[in-house]
Amino acid sequence: MSPPAGAHPTRVPSGSLSQIRPEGACILPASPSRPAFAAELTDHARSRRHALRKRSVDPSRTRFVRRGEREIIRFVSAAKTVVAVLVAVAAAVPACRGRDEVVSVDPNSDRVVQTREARAGGEAIRFAVAPVLSPEKAFPSYRLLTQYLSHRLKTPVELVQRKTYLEVNEMLRRGAIQFALICTGAYVVGEHDFGLELVAVPRYQGKLTYQSLLVVRRDSSVQNVEDLRGRPIALSDPLSNSGYFYPIYLIRSLGEDPRTFFGRMFFTYSHDSSMLAVQEGIADAAAVDSLIFEYEIEKKPELRKAFRIIHRSPPYGINPVVAATNTPAPLVQRFRDALLSMSSDSEGRRVLELLRLDEFTRPPPDLYDSARRMILSVALRDSRGT
Repeated sequence: MSPPAGAHPTRVPSGSLSQIRPEGACILPASPSRPAFAAELTDHARSRRHALRKRSVDPSRTRFVRRGEREIIRFVSAAKTVVAVLVAVAAAVPACRGRDEVVSVDPNSDRVVQTREARAGGEAIRFAVAPVLSPEKAFPSYRLLTQYLSHRLKTPVELVQRKTYLEVNEMLRRGAIQFALICTGAYVVGEHDFGLELVAVPRYQGKLTYQSLLVVRRDSSVQNVEDLRGRPIALSDPLSNSGYFYPIYLIRSLGEDPRTFFGRMFFTYSHDSSMLAVQEGIADAAAVDSLIFEYEIEKKPELRKAFRIIHRSPPYGINPVVAATNTPAPLVQRFRDALLSMSSDSEGRRVLELLRLDEFTRPPPDLYDSARRMILSVALRDSRGT
């Protein structure tokens, strides 16, 4: 069921959305590196399902952890948690100040140098990509984008990858990066909290919008949203529009409390990982970005037979490119011009094709209005703990 038109409350929570933290919530950055995540998740899923069959275990207390690294997926008890907009910034800053994964592109050659830190005192432009897709999958395409921008701007461009939307937003807030391609939810929160500036938006297959999809396994008995009562659901990130805000709004629009409606909720920190959680039986459903879902199926056509869509959201404004508030206006304009002109030259069109985009363009003034109303209504309810 889609939310009725005009049903989104327009009241905006006072203060910073970054200060809203639900009781009992614990959001941790994902692991710094996940090249073996799929295999480990599969092994963990099998062992967990076997253990639960053999003995009585409280599944809300179990978690999957990469050995020697931070938690990737934390199961959150539905009795305790609906995760709100952000962990309090004061609590999050220490976790966000780990070394950035940076890729520096030399504008005078095709050489790409992966480093651990930004070049000290240099004039490099720092551009981050939020982990809508697992970083190891996103890196090759966005490396080409930064290479193109570096040549176009005649300035080194560094690609910064972090593991959560919160970390990218925090870097934008601190001015540690100048530009980022971020999720719609992260943009709405950042715009409200510290004045993120829209730079450009990508057009995909003629559209500037995407949807949140609720997906289940093809052989699942779940036929509609109501059938998810008491079942576990995989969410992508606490700042994700499609992977958190919309499914929470949807359940509330049915007159239900997500904390008690779902058996449990947990975060995977990327949409493809949410799909994997459903495949492996860790979750009965996942809330995913329609563009990522289509990308994964196009890449692996056999996945079409593995999933079934039980719900589609209304269209929302696509993930934008934004600038930090303290980025100089002339640099913002240069960066915008470089993106907008990509479809006008052959090299730019080649990069766009690899990114599966038509072009970058200026967003219509009302593109994010529906997302703002929906997200801020969820944030307001979360701030009240209702």
